[in-house]
Amino acid sequence: DYVAQNENIVAAVNWLRDTHINNEPKKRKRINAYLLQWLTGTPTMTLSLNADLADYGECADCLMLYMGGYAKTVIESGNKDDQVAANLGAINTLIAFYEKSKGGIGKVKTIEKFIKLQSKGKLETAITKML
Repeated sequence: DYVAQNENIVAAVNWLRDTHINNEPKKRKRINAYLLQWLTGTPTMTLSLNADLADYGECADCLMLYMGGYAKTVIESGNKDDQVAANLGAINTLIAFYEKSKGGIGKVKTIEKFIKLQSKGKLETAITKML
């Protein structure tokens, strides 16, 4: 029952976001696998990856945080149809992880661009245009 796992998914995304990438790698791997299994099986939402929003080079953890942030936003809002809000939540989750994991992740141009847009208050507008 995927819906029964919603609280666990939110907790998993929060843990991934708040834990430095180099801390507890075995636990991170298990949580990423759990999250991916839920994302690929849940009938309650569909995540479409947009190349402009989901290009993180070699950072697989960054992609997982993006997808997890998307799911977390949809679960918490209850609105699976608001693509802008879901992607904004995903990017904000990703930025928080990226900033928390400095030193463990190399520079990712796409995320750096999102951070600049966020600091200028233009992230939501940019996401809307990308979609």
